[in-house]
Amino acid sequence: MQPPVLDPPLRLFSFPGGWGTPSFSPFCSKAEALLRLVGQPYTVVLPSGPPRSKTGKLPYVERPDGVRIEGSDAIVDALIERGLDPDAGLGPAARATTLLARRTLEEHLYFALVRDRWLDPAGFAHTRADYFQAQPAPLRALLPLILRRTIRRDAHGHGMGRLSPERYQKQIREDLDSLAIVLGDQPFFFGERPHQLDAIAWAFLGAALATPVDGPLRAAVRAQPTLVAQVARFGAAVMGG
Repeated sequence: MQPPVLDPPLRLFSFPGGWGTPSFSPFCSKAEALLRLVGQPYTVVLPSGPPRSKTGKLPYVERPDGVRIEGSDAIVDALIERGLDPDAGLGPAARATTLLARRTLEEHLYFALVRDRWLDPAGFAHTRADYFQAQPAPLRALLPLILRRTIRRDAHGHGMGRLSPERYQKQIREDLDSLAIVLGDQPFFFGERPHQLDAIAWAFLGAALATPVDGPLRAAVRAQPTLVAQVARFGAAVMGG
């Protein structure tokens, strides 16, 4: 029997992709990975202007009746409510581990990705050229600089943007060491089949690996062969490559 679904197909509003990833935003890639993981039909929509969401951010999904579900976590909640739980079969300990690891990936290592892509001059050169290539020439010139100022402020407020290079590299190594311990020698984080944490790790660690410049985060992920293998394994099993 087929599992229940959310009024298919959903429309997934996402930033464009590149560097071998579905979206330059790991949050958008995460949403797409989770939709695929649970078998929810969807189509991707690339907005032609600012995101039409309450937060002004992506991703969000839109049902055929026009109702929007905003944010990757809210999308997961909506899937669970309809019987499409990416963590079906996991107990309380595994679900708690998923939450803690998700916070590490989305609220700490994400800012490391931002630092490598936006604040490092070599990384920003690629970001500026590739993120905005579909924009008109005036926006291609101005928008990256405006966003970079905002992102620098946000990273400084978070704390990641003000760390010394030595402290920055130590923190990301500690994060990745912890994730590698949770994974162990399993194919996926909780055994033989992927769950929510595998999708999140694929999106965020995959984004680090895809960054064209071998900055500190990419180098640290590449130094963890079991995590690199998990990213590749999830991509092959769920994302089709």
